[in-house]
Amino acid sequence: MGFFSKPGTMILGEGDLGSCYLKRLLELKARVGDEKEELEQEICRTEEGIRMERQLMELFSHSGRDMVVLRGFRLSDEDRKELVDFYVITPKIQFLVNCRTLGKPMERGENQLELLRDKKRKKATRFQALSLDTQFDHFFKSVVVTPNPEEYLTVQEGSASFRSQVVAPEGFMALLDKLNSSSSAHKLSRREMQKGGQHMAVACQGEDPFYEERWQRLWSGTYL
Repeated sequence: MGFFSKPGTMILGEGDLGSCYLKRLLELKARVGDEKEELEQEICRTEEGIRMERQLMELFSHSGRDMVVLRGFRLSDEDRKELVDFYVITPKIQFLVNCRTLGKPMERGENQLELLRDKKRKKATRFQALSLDTQFDHFFKSVVVTPNPEEYLTVQEGSASFRSQVVAPEGFMALLDKLNSSSSAHKLSRREMQKGGQHMAVACQGEDPFYEERWQRLWSGTYL
């Protein structure tokens, strides 16, 4: 797993998972032709997601802010598996960031927070678990980045607090700044953020649960 750093910003990741998935989709399309509507829709959604991810990568790389960014962050626990587009560690809050089009459900972000809470609770002591239950929502938040937030929210459901964290790419950094400035949480040092990010990066290596499940579904629908 490699990383590159800008002043104040460290970005960790294993490469562009979306582009690898898109390549597989286009190879499948070359075999079956243009008659598979579901395949065409998946290609369009994937291309839009890749564009947003690259836009966020540009924002991260030139932000000049103290933060650690994990790209393609995997979460799994027994029968639950999730892939988070970006896991962002800032001085006061850690964000699970997902790029979304109209075809992708909002509830994944809330599911991801629940899974992350459960994983941390299992490793915690009794006292730590109690603190986690009362403080988790202050330290961990989910953000959805989508080209058209208003249109997206008209077809999705979610809590009021979660819906307030749906934002267009150009408003993303401002939202992170706003949530950090309004938080009363302890401020992490840059070294603490880097250490936490490197630990999380190693702990979450492994297979890609999200794209692989989508691929298997499309493959079965195309050839059965």
